[in-house]
Amino acid sequence: MTEVRAVARFLVSAWWLQLKQLSTTRLQMMTALFQPMLFATIAFLVFRHAPGHQTPTEIALGAGLLGMWGSTLFGSGAAITRYRFMGLLEGVVASPMPTPVVILPVTIASATVGLYSMLATFAWGYALFGMPLAVQHPVLFVLCVLANVIALGVMGLLIGSVFFLYPASQALANAVEFPIALLSGILVPVASLPELVRPLSYLVAPMWGVRALHAAAVGAATPTTPLLMCALLTACYLAAATVLLRILVNRARDKAKLALT
Repeated sequence: MTEVRAVARFLVSAWWLQLKQLSTTRLQMMTALFQPMLFATIAFLVFRHAPGHQTPTEIALGAGLLGMWGSTLFGSGAAITRYRFMGLLEGVVASPMPTPVVILPVTIASATVGLYSMLATFAWGYALFGMPLAVQHPVLFVLCVLANVIALGVMGLLIGSVFFLYPASQALANAVEFPIALLSGILVPVASLPELVRPLSYLVAPMWGVRALHAAAVGAATPTTPLLMCALLTACYLAAATVLLRILVNRARDKAKLALT
């Protein structure tokens, strides 16, 4: 019980510290400030008259989640790269806390910064496109937003683990940003994807998070089932990230690649 309390205290403290550090990173904050408004404008102009019309709320949610996912992926990779350039990565790996526990607050903080994306897209959609701000189930909506923050943060941890062994893998993060966004159904409905790749969407935790958010916002269905599926897949991602991090960190130590840039 004492260990659990210590880990929880460390996660909260590290998350808050990373949040403050990210707020001082100019590139991260400029991306977080302006990218959501760009995504929202493109989404509203492209999708509001498209076949299979989506509601303005669903369009705003999609644009906000896309900004949140981009912020998570960029922030996770940039943090590990920053640790490497500053010579701190060896200390992170040598920390008494397990490496996943040390890195997880970085990815969660990046996703938390991405919360601004959702707020910005709602405000931008209301100001420019007359989007209503009504949410049918406010309490469930907040729970679904938190579930998406955690799911995106853990997915960022899973992808960011590759950065320990391959310093140049930021290109990988850039390459998977939009494919994962498409599989998640963030802007394009999963039903419109090719049948060959559609089953992969059911293995992507944010897809269930998106469904839960839509259900809570629009009120067309109950968000309970997709919320539980999102939590289950997030737990699986966390377990996979823990194993993968241990393997890659050990390999990086064996190959003396931790300090390489």
